[in-house]
Parts: sequence; structure tokens; C-alpha cells
Amino acid sequence: MINISFHILKKHPLLSEDDSKESIYNKLRKEIVGLNEYQYGEWNKDVNVILFFQVKNNRPVYYNQSGMVAVFLNDDNEAVGYFQSMLSTPEKKQRQKNAGQTNGCSRQAI
Repeated sequence: MINISFHILKKHPLLSEDDSKESIYNKLRKEIVGLNEYQYGEWNKDVNVILFFQVKNNRPVYYNQSGMVAVFLNDDNEAVGYFQSMLSTPEKKQRQKNAGQTNGCSRQAI
């Protein structure tokens, strides 16, 4: 399952091209829901967008539309909004429930 959302920020954190990756992350983490599940990717200065990639199984999922945050900056390098997509892991109960079924039929030991 993929969760997708777009947000306009009420507060506009000011970012600098001189900021470290850690500094950028710290300025944005209070404004972006679940940013702790993402890793800084890059700042594309041509379009003024900062990318973060979702981390799954301790590895970043690079350039996957289904697991990233794109932070949009204005001309003053203030974060004004973001697009977020998140790969989700099925619930454990649902996986256990589905483990005993094949093609809609339940398995039985013979």
C-alpha cells in the first residue's frame, strides 16, 4: 500500500545552501510528518526542491516515487510545501491471516 499526500506549510523554515544535510533535516523535521523515516537525498537547485528518500529495512529507497518527500522552496529558500509518498508494510495480523489462504480458499492439512 502507498500513502500519498501534499501539504502547504504554515511556517516556512528558511534554508541556506550552506546548511549541512543534518541542519536541513533538523529545520524540516518539525514541519514534515514522519520525516524520521526518510534520509536526505539531494537539493536540486535548478527547481529548488529538496528530496528525501524513505528508509526500509535500514536501506534508503532511492528515486522511488512511492517512498519519498519532495520539499518545495520559494525564491528565498523558504520551505513552503511538500509532497510525501510512503511505502507501508502490511499489518502483521493481515499477513498471518493471508498466509493460510490461497486464491481465496483456506488451506487445510490432509
